[in-house]
Amino acid sequence: MRTRTTRPLIATALTLAAAALVGCNAPATTNHAGDVEELRANPSPALMTLSERGTDRANRGTSVRDSNLRMFNDDWDRLWLMDRPSHLTKYPKIR
Repeated sequence: MRTRTTRPLIATALTLAAAALVGCNAPATTNHAGDVEELRANPSPALMTLSERGTDRANRGTSVRDSNLRMFNDDWDRLWLMDRPSHLTKYPKIR
């Protein structure tokens, strides 16, 4: 009975020990000379402004255009006095 439970534990422990000893296979020398020159030429390739990427600028532009259009509709209603009912009537207003 005892050997049934200890054999899987020993096999698991040996497998984990072997995996820990193998580690990652990284090359001994890597050449980053091209990467350094690209980094020196453009240290922040994804940014279009000091803090925004192109997608961030596009999202902000979309949000601004949407807000401006909604504000224009409100202004248009105010121009034609459609933003609220008249206060000049003596009859009760329906809301």
